[in-house]
Amino acid sequence: MQDFPPRIATFFTGTNDAPTPDPDTRTPAAFLRWMLRQQWQVIALSSLACLLWLMPLTLGPYIFGRAVDDGILGGSTTELLKWSAVMLGVVVIGGVFGVVFHTLIVRSWLISLYGTTQMVTRKIAQMGHVLPRRSPTGEVLSVASSDSDEFGALTEILARSAAQLVSYLTVAAIVLSMSWQLGVLVLVAAPVLLGAALPLLRPLHRRQQVERSRNSELTSMATDIVAGLRILRGIGGEDTFGRNYADQSQEARKAGVSSGIWQAAVEAVGVLFSGVFLVSLVWLGTRQ
Repeated sequence: MQDFPPRIATFFTGTNDAPTPDPDTRTPAAFLRWMLRQQWQVIALSSLACLLWLMPLTLGPYIFGRAVDDGILGGSTTELLKWSAVMLGVVVIGGVFGVVFHTLIVRSWLISLYGTTQMVTRKIAQMGHVLPRRSPTGEVLSVASSDSDEFGALTEILARSAAQLVSYLTVAAIVLSMSWQLGVLVLVAAPVLLGAALPLLRPLHRRQQVERSRNSELTSMATDIVAGLRILRGIGGEDTFGRNYADQSQEARKAGVSSGIWQAAVEAVGVLFSGVFLVSLVWLGTRQ
């Protein structure tokens, strides 16, 4: 893991060589660990709420199958009503905890988003007039806006991933208890889907970095133009700086398009392999 860029570490520590206070900005991973530790309770509750929210998707097909086998095909009204009541209870639990999960996710998102913005703002106030000599204005705005939003998204992804992993293993166990062939297919599908997308993630990450850099440079140019507008008008440089800004905006647009293409490729691969898995599962299941 590479060290934080000086422009980011400086926001929190003042200097790159100073002892690292709280928060820990020695590396990106260290800062993310520190940030997650600050709200581990919210993330844990979000994971639990997400798991309960996924109950209708996780247990619904199994409950429906038991209602059909034991109630309808078995000719038992009691069993049919019992499994119908279980299905209703699971759906109600999923609906209630869906609201709870969304509430907790918004809370954790805002804690990360505005917590990062608050730290950046505090350090900017401490550094004062020294800041422009250490970091461009566009970088400050990028850290305080777009980067902090990504930190908020991290907490949601972490909570969803933990809950979905438990849900996935539960489904695999249920399927394995019915058919080992179908169970093996379910267990193998997830690593295959992940492995198919991994080769595309590195070029996507590179292009996202370029896009962020272009947007940061564009923001810095815009703030410089606004700050020196009187001087530009005095020397007649509006047209020159206007053309420069237009050229830089086109570079930012091209970077965004390139990043979007790779993002679409990642999602397309996921849809393709998910479809192949679903078709294979249905084909094998119907033959059994």
